[in-house]
Amino acid sequence: MKCPSAVLLEDQAEGLLSGREAEEVAAHVRDCVACRRSLEERRRFLDACRSLPPLALPSGFTRGVLEAAFPRPRRKRRLWPYLAAGTASLALATVLLVASGVCDLPTLMTSSGKLVWRGLQEGASFGAKAVRLVLALFHVAAKLLRFVWLGIEALTGAVPRQLPALALASLAAMAGFFAFGYRKFFIRR
Repeated sequence: MKCPSAVLLEDQAEGLLSGREAEEVAAHVRDCVACRRSLEERRRFLDACRSLPPLALPSGFTRGVLEAAFPRPRRKRRLWPYLAAGTASLALATVLLVASGVCDLPTLMTSSGKLVWRGLQEGASFGAKAVRLVLALFHVAAKLLRFVWLGIEALTGAVPRQLPALALASLAAMAGFFAFGYRKFFIRR
């Protein structure tokens, strides 16, 4: 018999082989020094593994791993409690100012009304400027895309029909490498 495979020797060391196979491997091991050494090493390794104390995981280990692997989604913060607290604070400040006699209610209302109106005017002005800026950015982006489109049309008109398909395939391959990493495609560990 030629030398048995490492799997057969391991099965022999663990006592998993049937009667006839076990006898054949045992007969070969008696005559072959290399297989005998390999079988003895496997038995010593298995005995060492069996002599180890059982692995005791800390309490909550499974829960910790599951929470790390599948985190719970965060709840969205609600805005209304903050608005309610701010409104209550303003009402309390108003009551305290009027009650302490620092200012009277009509003066406080007119000055706060002017302040609110001025804030609304400034906010509307800022909003109009922001809209103009966004529209200008869209206009520039549209001109840039038009320029790119014309360039692509000019290039595709000057090249053979197969080149655009090749370029798209190359772009798809580069996007795949970027998304999944080139190591997964070329480097095997």
